Amino acid sequence: GINAEYMGINLFVIFRERMQTKYRFRNLYGEASRDKVENVRPSKVTSESWMARGNSTSFAFCWDTTGGGALAVLPNSTVGKLPANFPMIRGHQGAIVDFDFSPFADNIIATASDDLTAKVWSLPAHNEFKTDLIDASVVLSGHGKKVTLLAWNPTSENVIATTSMDKTVRVWDITNPSNSIVLPEAHEVLLSLEWNFNGSLLGGTTKDRKLRLIDPRARSTISETNTHEGSKGQKFTWLGETGLVVTSGFSSNQERQYSLWDLKNLSQPLNTKNIDNASGVLYPFFDADLGILYLAGKGDGNIRSFEFSDGDLHYNSAPDYRSTVASRAYGFYPKRAVNVMKHEVTRVIKVSEKEIEFVSFIAPRRAPEFQEDLFPDCISEVPAQTAEDWFNGNTVAPNRRSMRPDANVQSFTRSQVLTTSLNANDAKIKALEEQVASLQAELSNRNNTIAEIQAVVARLTEQNELLKQTVANFEIAQQKSHEQQSHEQQSHEQQSHEQQSHEQQ
Repeated sequence: GINAEYMGINLFVIFRERMQTKYRFRNLYGEASRDKVENVRPSKVTSESWMARGNSTSFAFCWDTTGGGALAVLPNSTVGKLPANFPMIRGHQGAIVDFDFSPFADNIIATASDDLTAKVWSLPAHNEFKTDLIDASVVLSGHGKKVTLLAWNPTSENVIATTSMDKTVRVWDITNPSNSIVLPEAHEVLLSLEWNFNGSLLGGTTKDRKLRLIDPRARSTISETNTHEGSKGQKFTWLGETGLVVTSGFSSNQERQYSLWDLKNLSQPLNTKNIDNASGVLYPFFDADLGILYLAGKGDGNIRSFEFSDGDLHYNSAPDYRSTVASRAYGFYPKRAVNVMKHEVTRVIKVSEKEIEFVSFIAPRRAPEFQEDLFPDCISEVPAQTAEDWFNGNTVAPNRRSMRPDANVQSFTRSQVLTTSLNANDAKIKALEEQVASLQAELSNRNNTIAEIQAVVARLTEQNELLKQTVANFEIAQQKSHEQQSHEQQSHEQQSHEQQSHEQQ
């Protein structure tokens, strides 16, 4: 009937689109590794974040626990059954609901928690935990309610953004937490939070079904628009430097869908495409180097991929990773962590109820050697600027480095990060010491001048006292002289009077 005819038309449209689209990665496919991590107990806490993360050395996921949050951080080489007990990060009083590794130091990770704080942790060398990690390197306090999401700045060292159920966004310099930017309360709670490619803007979707773009240094929302009509959660990602963004959400009929938006005009999406009727929220991840958008949903077993070309996203079902095992969490590794000699273009952590597996998206090539077109220069581990630069208003593109296995790649360790910060602080201290010395010299000169003036005042005061005494002596002498003259005049007048009386007699 009508439904069959409708499905036939849809299949024809999809078939025609695939025939007309020239896919760069028509043979791309996703497969799970044979080696798995077993005996896991992933957290059952509801969260808006991915809840799994990885970098060049490690992967992390939240562990199910009571009485505070627990984060398991394990080497990438981990396989097989985990022991019943092993050391974890356990320094929060509430559940951990988001976390991420620093983009510039593999042994630094930040966590967000229900206990109203975010914390930054320095991991032991080679992730060789001896005991639980309780004391954080940095505590970020200031939110009035649960901290729900965090995001490291992709270009600026030590800069991180957090958001909370208090509907505010804060941007921190973790070396000086008091130096933070607090954005005014948003209209609703943010459901996603992500920096753009150069770390100048933040974007996210909110509970009132809007997309909001934020300039944190201007402390303002620069653009917003209504997104998906469905009442369930919505997510967001930037499409690299294309000037486009993607949101994922639900239609009014609760169909899962995504929309493609042009930043120059957010009045309506460039297009919106429905996907299916599943209930899990779709999380978008964009590989800006190859132009591939991945959509993965909690509760799903599948990961879909879309190629970006000619200003649009094209769905090619061939590369999809399909599984009947539902996920509890997904996490995408940074590009520098993939195995280039196996032509692995993307690696994903998939956390399910009792195990973790690693999904690789492979672009097969006949030649076994390094493929330049598959692995252009990726974002490097070296920050492009300091936190002070960012807070002073500077905007720069991220540093890039070669992905060739034989390339001389600079890798930032925690020691190097601290050394960089230490050198910067030493320079600041030296400048301040010079300023203090200058002020002290100026103060010393002023003190000398004051002393000289005080000496002159003292001399003048002494002279005044002498003058006062001289004047007083002069007045006394003058008074005596006046009295003597008066006495002499009286004597003379008396003598004259006596003489006259004598003559009359």
